Amino acid sequence: MAVLNPINNLNHQFMRKILMFFAVILATASAALAQTRPVQGTVTNAEDGSGVPGVMIQVKGTTLGVMTDSDGKYTLNVPAGSTTLIFSFVGMKRVEVDIAGRSTVDVVMESDTQVMDEIVVTALGIRTEKKALGYSTSEVKSDELTATRTNSFATALSGKVAGLSISTTSSQAGSGTRIVLRGGSSITGSNQPLFVVNGVPFDADNSGSSSGLADIDPNAIESLSVLKGAAASALYGSRAANGVILITLKSGTADQKPVVNFKHTSSFDKIYEIPLQKTWAQGNYSVAAQDWVYIDGDTQFTSTSWGPRISELPGVEYYDRWQVFRTGYTMDNTISVTGGTDMAQYFVSYSNTNNDGVVGPLGFKRNSINANTTFKFTPRLTVSSNAMYSNQDIDRMEEGNAN
Repeated sequence: MAVLNPINNLNHQFMRKILMFFAVILATASAALAQTRPVQGTVTNAEDGSGVPGVMIQVKGTTLGVMTDSDGKYTLNVPAGSTTLIFSFVGMKRVEVDIAGRSTVDVVMESDTQVMDEIVVTALGIRTEKKALGYSTSEVKSDELTATRTNSFATALSGKVAGLSISTTSSQAGSGTRIVLRGGSSITGSNQPLFVVNGVPFDADNSGSSSGLADIDPNAIESLSVLKGAAASALYGSRAANGVILITLKSGTADQKPVVNFKHTSSFDKIYEIPLQKTWAQGNYSVAAQDWVYIDGDTQFTSTSWGPRISELPGVEYYDRWQVFRTGYTMDNTISVTGGTDMAQYFVSYSNTNNDGVVGPLGFKRNSINANTTFKFTPRLTVSSNAMYSNQDIDRMEEGNAN
């Protein structure tokens, strides 16, 4: 008669349970693997065909996702019921791709111009994303320059660019303007930045009573870039050691019908006068005044705190200092024509500015013409022409230095 060993029986039961446990795990893993499938591919840039790293790929309707590697490649396990992948990246258009029955999905992404960083002009024909620059820069648009009605765009820059100091050589109409970026760097030399108009250095000598900057019509300016970093001098040499102010004039646009614009602005200037009592003369209430209140031995003042009417006093007729001033008036008229085709673009403008100063008969008049044309003869040959004419007539007082 055989006798069963209870210990061996327990061991057999334990091993049987272990095997069943592993069998369940393997079956579950196999079922999970059967519910997903791998999808791989490459994300490239539409501009140059290079791989785009850091693109987020997400299974639509889930939280599953991966990012592309440094070469723009990716691999993602997609649930069996999912049919769409979403590709997203900052500065590029979002892409949704149908992946039904596909194991390899390559995607080409395009730049999104609506969310791109600000573009600034660094030299003639060179436009660079602001984040790609290695130096500080600020940009002012045309509408900001013309919002304040001034004779010179330089004075309109006041308060619009950090670190920009603007001062005038005189309070007269058409006076010179001095611009300094980030403070003076020389005691004897010039501290003014270099002015560049459409890629050409511009003589903005403000050493005299007038300013060369007044030759430029603010209405003809498209944008203005201020390069304040020392590295900006690499573009224009030692002359740009104090910074660069790049002025881009307006130009025509391709595939645009002729458009005529007319703009008129008027403004008035008036000296603020603090009201003063100018009807009655001072009386002789003060003891200190008793030595000079006599004219030809006669007392001209009563013993009160005020005297007779000033207009009734004998003596030399005088003119009040406020009679020198008048209400200033500034009028600006601008007419422009712009248009173009694929082969030629043009922008032509005429501006007339008339400024009567607050001190008569001082004033400032300017007539300016700007013409910007571009002709594309072949895909590799494009000719651009920029012409600017300005005529100024300034009536001012004589100035000098006293020691």
